[in-house]
Amino acid sequence: SSHLRHKSAPAHGAACAPPRSNLAQAKHPTNMSSEPRAVSVAGIHVAAPPDGPAAAPGPGVSEPKKRRAAAKGRSRLGAALKKLCGCGLRSLKFQEAEEASFREAMRRDLVIALSIAGVCGLIIGGLSLNTFFREELPRVDKPMSWSTSDPRTVMFLIQFLHMSMFLFAAVAGFASLCCPCLRRIDFEWVAISISVFTIIQIFHLSPPAISRAYGLKMEDVLVGPFDLKVGEFYGLLVIAVIVSGACQVLPLRTHRGWLVPFVGVVAYPLKVAIHGSYAPNHTVSSWTLLWSLCVISHAGARRNEMLRRTKWRAAREALERESVARGMQAISWVSCDVVP
Repeated sequence: SSHLRHKSAPAHGAACAPPRSNLAQAKHPTNMSSEPRAVSVAGIHVAAPPDGPAAAPGPGVSEPKKRRAAAKGRSRLGAALKKLCGCGLRSLKFQEAEEASFREAMRRDLVIALSIAGVCGLIIGGLSLNTFFREELPRVDKPMSWSTSDPRTVMFLIQFLHMSMFLFAAVAGFASLCCPCLRRIDFEWVAISISVFTIIQIFHLSPPAISRAYGLKMEDVLVGPFDLKVGEFYGLLVIAVIVSGACQVLPLRTHRGWLVPFVGVVAYPLKVAIHGSYAPNHTVSSWTLLWSLCVISHAGARRNEMLRRTKWRAAREALERESVARGMQAISWVSCDVVP
């Protein structure tokens, strides 16, 4: 009987073990039926997907990996484009109190550079006015009327206004180094205004543009033969010098200084659209070179500003740590007893 009881009783745990066929189906669901089932949603019969695994991917990399690789490539491309453009729309400003301290620290360098630029502008403007007075005032065939009906009067007033701006920059800049009351002047906007006015004056307030506005040729207004094609290239060169100087020499903050290269890029196409070009075969190439120079100058200005801000913050943190160390030393001298 014991032999029969041992033979008929199941092994320990055998009652809980599922059949082998069920285990095989649980481990390998492919053995189950893969026929689609119909699902009714709001009276609409929709075929449900089969219970088995998804179709095997094709040769090579699977679709999820391809999507991840494509997204990663797009993110890298976007980061490279942002780095190339210098993230020109993102401001580098600190918080308000810290930005005010940084601006005050950069004020002296800006004032000195702007004053030197004002002196150079006075010299160049004085030479051009000297030529104007030497050639136009002694004319007997067409004396100067000093009225708005004479284009030379408008040319002289624009040149005089330009020189007055340079004179103000030079005098106010040097005076602000000695007189504290002039420190309220925002020399950043002074430098930007002078640069923008100079760029506009080169093409839109120049003698050829004023002569065209009066319906005259430049030969009928001023003395001497003129090569207007060379004059146009000369104007492009002057704009390049102004943009490079404003971006690389003057320590302007780029959230304001971007206006100078922007006007430099826009001024020449507007001149071509309004007044035409004296070198139509080179218009596109000239504007492309000017645009490239303005973008590179702005990117360099951003990099210089980032370096200036990093150095200024490091110097400020070092000064704060030194002040804390001196304060702790003073407290230790007062509150601690020194035992010989």
